[in-house]
Amino acid sequence: MSIFEGEDETAVDLGRGSELSASVHHDLRLDPLRHAIGALLDDTGTRVGTIVTEVEMWWDKHGVLRPRDVDAHEVVDVEIGFDPVQLGPDGHPVVLPWVDASLEAGDEALADLLAGRLYYPGRDLTVRWFEPGEATRERAAWDTRFDDPAGTGS
Repeated sequence: MSIFEGEDETAVDLGRGSELSASVHHDLRLDPLRHAIGALLDDTGTRVGTIVTEVEMWWDKHGVLRPRDVDAHEVVDVEIGFDPVQLGPDGHPVVLPWVDASLEAGDEALADLLAGRLYYPGRDLTVRWFEPGEATRERAAWDTRFDDPAGTGS
């Protein structure tokens, strides 16, 4: 018994991680795409958009009576914003102004991104990934692109 009243004497191993975290495999090839941001350039070198990538951990769910997350794998979440958005004669965008996709490890588009290329239907684009200082400024602009600077709320 301890001198402290009500002290819990249960043994605790603070150095051990959970069973899930111990089995998670991190693909080092995806490191350049972790929290990355880049400019999309057309064949003339003109910036036509921004690409933002994030590596996320996904799990499969197994079990009927006691479902649990197993088989962890990394997936690259890609967000693309085109600017300016080209409008057709009908006034609608020629290309989608916003693209959101998730790429699995074996996806060919993932290898292209790592090589600095993005094949978009009808366009071959080059990706110029930003260096850390520039990436911070670009990320701040990306994260606040929908903010209302006047604060009008409309």
